[in-house]
Amino acid sequence: MQLVLHDKSILKGLVILSIPIFLNNVLKSLHDLVDAIFVARMKGYTQLELDSALSAINIYFPVNFLFLSIGIGLSVGAVAIVSQYIGAERFDLAKKYASRLMLIGVVLSIMIVTLLIGVSDVFFDSHLIAKAMGAEGIGLTFASEYFFIRSFDLLFVFPFLIYQAIRQAQGETLKPVILNVIAILLNMIFTWLFISVFQLGIAGAAYATVLANAIITPFIFADLFFSTKHIKISIKDMKLDHQTIEDVIRFALPASFGQGMTALGFIIIQSLVLSYGVEVSTGFGLGARFTTLLLYPVIALSNVNATYVGMNIGQKNAARAKQSYVITRRLSLAIMLLGVAIMIPIRGEVVAFILGNSTSRSYQIGVEFALWFLLTQPFMAIFQTFIGLFNGSGLSKYTMRLSLLRLWVFRIPLVIILMLIFEEDNYSSIFYALMISNIIVLPFGFYYESKIRYEMQVSIDA
Repeated sequence: MQLVLHDKSILKGLVILSIPIFLNNVLKSLHDLVDAIFVARMKGYTQLELDSALSAINIYFPVNFLFLSIGIGLSVGAVAIVSQYIGAERFDLAKKYASRLMLIGVVLSIMIVTLLIGVSDVFFDSHLIAKAMGAEGIGLTFASEYFFIRSFDLLFVFPFLIYQAIRQAQGETLKPVILNVIAILLNMIFTWLFISVFQLGIAGAAYATVLANAIITPFIFADLFFSTKHIKISIKDMKLDHQTIEDVIRFALPASFGQGMTALGFIIIQSLVLSYGVEVSTGFGLGARFTTLLLYPVIALSNVNATYVGMNIGQKNAARAKQSYVITRRLSLAIMLLGVAIMIPIRGEVVAFILGNSTSRSYQIGVEFALWFLLTQPFMAIFQTFIGLFNGSGLSKYTMRLSLLRLWVFRIPLVIILMLIFEEDNYSSIFYALMISNIIVLPFGFYYESKIRYEMQVSIDA
């Protein structure tokens, strides 16, 4: 708290608090790559079947993101509300809202998992969502199995997102990262055990993730209920009232809706990519995962900047809040430009390592996609810093608008238009749409940035 509100070097504070989040994100990405590495080496399958298994995992991510967007929205609301109350030294209200946001998160996770079970192959021949995305044959079989098992993961991920937001709102980034790192390491071990030793196939990767996240959940609630250093939650504060619901809707709903519509857009794009075949889908997924590594330090800085902005607004120190944003944007862009320069020459070796070969069509497409994704990353760095500013200031409605513009106004229409212009088997439309949409949305981001007044968005009299 002292570091965020009063330390002379904002840059030092941003870096110190971002490092744990960055390392956590890198490990999470490495875990996703480990999943791909083990699945790509499953025994007893042809190369086309292995590509289908990897494609099944790839198409799950936007679906998972769609439902996870609700939890992400709640976490955005938690950071904005709790950080501003802490900055204003209203710890009683910070505690009350933290408790209620956790209750809402748990209830919503149960409702979503129930819905996902209802559309799974437990009640139908195949998972309805996987089928709607265009999966077929053995790819649909893989996807139905993977989707069903992974749906239970939301029961544990939602509470973690709220927990992480509550701690981040107070400037505590280390403890949530430690718990998440433990889960990631367990996940990697379980993935190896279930796929390579027990030969559970793609289901093994799903079981590993769910089990690892379930193991750390009791520790999350123990810290939230019994911490002696940070904001605690309590059962008695979990009573919902009109004001709480109104504030949650105002802070969390725009972020949830924006993230949800973004995820839905990604589902549509992933379905369009899959229409070119599983090899293109696999290459697309590998390129995206590989290049996302570069975005993680920027995401970490953006998350920490949201805390800086929120807490300093609570302290009525608008100048410091604005300065933290400017420093974050400059640092993020510098990191991204350096990272792109390093990653472009080695992208082929990385994709080959993940796939286990450098001759398949999936490899060639993955290397090609990686280049285009890398070229768009500097623009994504600026975009991501906008998100941290809007969320921290309590104006997540701008996050929603910017996300919807990028995906639904620019990217998806561009993909469809270019698909009609290009030859039937030419997937380059995806490349061009990615690049153009990431560039053309930035002026809108700067416009919304100019509307930020760095003022309290919560009521001290609540």
